[in-house]
Amino acid sequence: MSVIASSPERTLSERIIVVRVVLVAIGVGVLASPSWLQASWSGSSLFPAVSIVFTLVVAALVASWDRPPPQATIGRAAGAANATSHTVRPGAAVDTEGSRVRRYGLLASIVAGAAAMVLVGLATQRFVDAVLLNPPDPNRGDMLTVIELAGRRFLRGRDPYASYQLPWQVYLPYGPPLWGPFLLPQMLRIDLRLLTASGQLVVPVCCGVVAVFEAARARLISAAACLLLLATFVFNPDLLRFVTVGHTPAYWPLLPLLAILTAGERWHAAAAVLGVLIAGRTTMTALVPVFMMTVWLRDRSRVLSAGLILTAAVLALLLPFLLWDPAAMWRGMVTNYVQGIKQIVWRSNDGGAIYTIGLTGWLLSHGLERFVELSQACALAVVYVLAWRALRRGASALPYMGFGLFAFSMTTVWPVYYVHFDVVVLLASAALAETVAAIPLRRAIGGWAAAIVCAIGLVAGTVRMMAAPAPSIAVDLADGRNLLRHGFSRLEDDGARKYRWIVSTRAVTLLPRSSASAADLVVTAEPFAPKAGGPLTVTAVLNGTSLGTTQVDGGWQALRFRVPASTWRIGANELILDFPPARSPKELGLSDDPRHLVMAVQRIDVEAR
Repeated sequence: MSVIASSPERTLSERIIVVRVVLVAIGVGVLASPSWLQASWSGSSLFPAVSIVFTLVVAALVASWDRPPPQATIGRAAGAANATSHTVRPGAAVDTEGSRVRRYGLLASIVAGAAAMVLVGLATQRFVDAVLLNPPDPNRGDMLTVIELAGRRFLRGRDPYASYQLPWQVYLPYGPPLWGPFLLPQMLRIDLRLLTASGQLVVPVCCGVVAVFEAARARLISAAACLLLLATFVFNPDLLRFVTVGHTPAYWPLLPLLAILTAGERWHAAAAVLGVLIAGRTTMTALVPVFMMTVWLRDRSRVLSAGLILTAAVLALLLPFLLWDPAAMWRGMVTNYVQGIKQIVWRSNDGGAIYTIGLTGWLLSHGLERFVELSQACALAVVYVLAWRALRRGASALPYMGFGLFAFSMTTVWPVYYVHFDVVVLLASAALAETVAAIPLRRAIGGWAAAIVCAIGLVAGTVRMMAAPAPSIAVDLADGRNLLRHGFSRLEDDGARKYRWIVSTRAVTLLPRSSASAADLVVTAEPFAPKAGGPLTVTAVLNGTSLGTTQVDGGWQALRFRVPASTWRIGANELILDFPPARSPKELGLSDDPRHLVMAVQRIDVEAR
C-alpha cells in the first residue's frame, strides 16, 4: 500500500497548512473590520481593539509556524516524496490510497479551478470597475499623483527627486522599484491604477493556483482554505478602495517570489529580491535581520555573499539617483518625508493619524508622540530576539520576516491603513509557498511568473470588455447616468428628446476608454438662451488639458472638440465643462424654476477620426 496521502506526517502537514492559511485569511478580515464596524462602533476604542485582535492573530500565526511541517523546503522535499510515493509492500495488490487520490483529485481540481476562476474574475471586475468609474484624485491618492509627476519628469530626462505641488508641497519618498513600473503605463498612456489592479491580483491568482494544486492531491480542506484566503482578498473593501489610489501594489508581485526563494533556501537569489524591495520602499529593511540570521544558521558560508548581493542590489538601484542630486534625494526619501508626516499628518484636525490600526495612533491620541520611534525600536528588538531563538530551533524564516514587518507597520511613523497590506501579502505568500513545498523550485517560479502574466492579461481583457474604444454617454440610460459625476440635474423629456440640464458652472463626466488614439469629443446640447442674452461660453478640459473654448448660440447642436492622442488615456478620462455664472429662469422672470440653467445635454460621444 502506498504511503503517500495516508501517512500521519501528511495529515499533520495538511492540518498545519490549513491553520496557517486560515489565520492569514482571518488577519485580512480583521484589517477590513473597521470598514464594517464604524457604522455601529463609532467610539475611540474601535481601532485599539482591532489592533489588539490583529496582533493576536499574527502572534497565533507565527506560533503555528514555529515547528515546520514535513516537506518544509521547496524543491528539497520533492525527491524524498517521489522516492516514497510509489513504495509498495510485498504482497500488496491494491494501492487503495493512491486510487483515491487519482479518483477524486481530477474532479476536485476541476471544482477548485472553477471556483478560483469565478473569484478571480469577480476580483478583476471589481478592481477594474472601480478604476473606470473613479478619476484619479490627488486629495485621496497624493502619492500616486507624485509618482505620475515624477515619472513625467524622469521621462523628460530630469531628476525625479524634486518637490511637487498638489497644491501642497510633496516629495518623492520611494525608490525606483516602486515608481519605475509605472513608467511603462505612462508611456503607453494607460491609467496608472490599472497597474495597481494588476499588482493586487497576483496573490489572489496564486491562491487559486495553489487551491487547484492541493485539490489535485486530494487535500480538499487545504484547497478550501486557499479559496477562503482568495475570497478575503476579493471581498476586502479596503483593497477595493485602495485600487483607485494605491501605489504599493507595484512591488507586491515580488513578495511571493521572495517567499518562494526563501522557502527554497536560494539565499543569493532571495537576497537580490530583498534588495530590490528595500530599494523600492525602506520599510522592507525590517526583514533584513531575520533573513541574515536565517542564512547564518542555515548556510553560514553564504552569509557574506548574501549580504553583499543584498547591498549591491540596493546600491545599484539607488546610487545613480543619489549621484544625480544627493540633496534632492535625501530631502525626498529621508528628511522632508518624516518631517512632513510629523508636522502635517500627526497634527491633522481630522484625526486621520489617530484612527488607524497600530500603536502609533494610540500614542498620538494620548499626547505621547515622543515615544513613537522608541516603541518601534523596542518592538523590532523583541521580534528579532524571538526570531533568533525560534530559528535556532529550526523554525521557518518566513513567518518571522513577516513578524518583523508587522512590528514595523504597527509602530510606524506613517500610520495609514495600507501599510498593513504588505504584512498580510507577505504572510499569505509565505503560507502559499510552503503549501507547495513538494514541487521543484523551477516550477514554483514558473507558476509565479504565470500568475503575473495572468493578472495583467485579466485586467487588460476586462478593460476591453467594460470600456469601448469610442464610448458614448446617453443621459437617459443607466450606464450613462453613472458617468455623470457633478453638475447635472434630473432627467427631463420634451417629447422629442430626453436630456439633463447642467445647473452649475462646472459639469464633470467620465469617459472610460479602452483606446488612447486621437478622437473627437462631441457634446449634443442646447444652451439656455434667454432673450437679450449673448452666446454661451463653453470651455472643455480633458484629463487636466484644455481642449479650447467655444461660444454657442441657442438651439440643439453638436459641440465638437478635437482631442489629440496625448490627452487620452486607456482607463478613466475625466471631462470637465466650465461655464460662466448663470441666472435662473425665476430670477429672469421667465418661470418659477429656481435652478441656474446653463446647458441641456442629450449625449456625449467619442468619435474616432
